[in-house]
Amino acid sequence: MHSFRIVSFYVLATSLQIGAGSASAQSVNIETAVLCTSQSQPNPIDTQYPTQITGTINGTYAGLSIPYASARAIVPSQYAILRHAYESLLPGWPKDMYPAYYEGLLDHDIGIGPLKIGDFQRSSIRFPFIDRLGDGHTSFRYTGPVMLSPNNLVALVGASVGNDIRAGTFRPACEAYADDGHGNTFLEGTGVGSSKADVRGTFRVTSSNPYALDVFKNMTNQPSFSSVGTLCDHYISLYNSSVTQGVNSPVPVQGSVYVRPPYYLKETTLAASGYRMDLSFIETNNVRCESLKGYSGTGPGDSG
Repeated sequence: MHSFRIVSFYVLATSLQIGAGSASAQSVNIETAVLCTSQSQPNPIDTQYPTQITGTINGTYAGLSIPYASARAIVPSQYAILRHAYESLLPGWPKDMYPAYYEGLLDHDIGIGPLKIGDFQRSSIRFPFIDRLGDGHTSFRYTGPVMLSPNNLVALVGASVGNDIRAGTFRPACEAYADDGHGNTFLEGTGVGSSKADVRGTFRVTSSNPYALDVFKNMTNQPSFSSVGTLCDHYISLYNSSVTQGVNSPVPVQGSVYVRPPYYLKETTLAASGYRMDLSFIETNNVRCESLKGYSGTGPGDSG
């Protein structure tokens, strides 16, 4: 998703625009940007893939059952929705509903080998199972507006290439989530210029989950695209590294996602179920979408 280019690691301009796509874009001095320091675990795969962008993504992924008509209104009309793809993963899924999902995340320890950029937070609604290539088979994720913390200008500006990025502040700052004092964890994002929160995920641990983990393996490993630009992001989320196994295994959660435009069609609160987890990732940016035809994962770590 972030699609920060390698060249962005070397950006030294003193004045950059943040809040891409936002009516409240403002100029920020890169030299005064405060980098984020979190408690997330170190990237366990950076030496294994020293020439690729890697890192960890810590936070909450939650399925959202939304009206099919709402998904159809959000996803550009030239792209079909692959009903058969999600119905095969979710037997009995209601015909008039669609499985979107929420991401409330902290990107941590990101870089190419020893070359690193600072952590940043992001939040968005994703729309998987989209027929980007028109082949009736390969599932892609459509990404609408993404809120991204402005503390890391390299990530913010780089991500704006090929994505609709909106700068926003998060509570808690520099972490994947926090305890609200009532048995829930939450992450709340407020866009630059907004008078109140735009996206807030609130969750508590549960013993059951309507979404098997394999559903998220599938959705989070579909190549992604947006309405900005013509290239795609090949983003591999690994479920078999040390940050996702043993004592760090995904934790089932349920709760709600409050969201309002431009991150969804209208202001609403959606029921949500998913997992709190930390994943390693490998990313290749600005890929020809056609080159990802038939992609279905690289192995047991990233394919359900």
